[in-house]
Amino acid sequence: LLCFHLQGYAQLELAPVFTDHMVLQRERPVCIWGRGTPGLKLQVKFGKISRTGFVLKDSTWKFYFPSQKANAVGQQLTVSSPGINLTINDILMGDLWFCIGQSNMEFPMVREMYYKQEIKESVQPLLRFYDPGYIGKNVFKASYTDSMIKRLNLNDLFSKVAWQVSDSFSFKAMS
Repeated sequence: LLCFHLQGYAQLELAPVFTDHMVLQRERPVCIWGRGTPGLKLQVKFGKISRTGFVLKDSTWKFYFPSQKANAVGQQLTVSSPGINLTINDILMGDLWFCIGQSNMEFPMVREMYYKQEIKESVQPLLRFYDPGYIGKNVFKASYTDSMIKRLNLNDLFSKVAWQVSDSFSFKAMS
């Protein structure tokens, strides 16, 4: 007979938008959230402030932190419970700009007429980019495939992506 320690099966995750190099809106309360095993005790530390609590019965968790001023030095976010540690590094506080819905937002820098001149200025460590590609992006005058149709739900609609720091590589795809 094998006995298993139930805590070893605990699951914990941050919402997909939380990745290294992310930017959070300055001067607004900070909300950190995710999913996990109901009842799991959590400690969430952002910068120098720590919060503790539990995963709710519906498998969600959420913690609020005080607003912060803009900064140029990345902070760390740690979410932990017994035996599990999730860490996100290099989080900046700044201004977020949501740009979506216009076809010109799909135009990448690499196709810009002045790209060769602008690439020289592409290394901008405080400029971050998050492009949550979605199902059907760049699909025109065509039917969705069966695999695309299966992704038409809240959990799978957006691609799994990460925040990017502007450099000569990431700059190519930036709008």
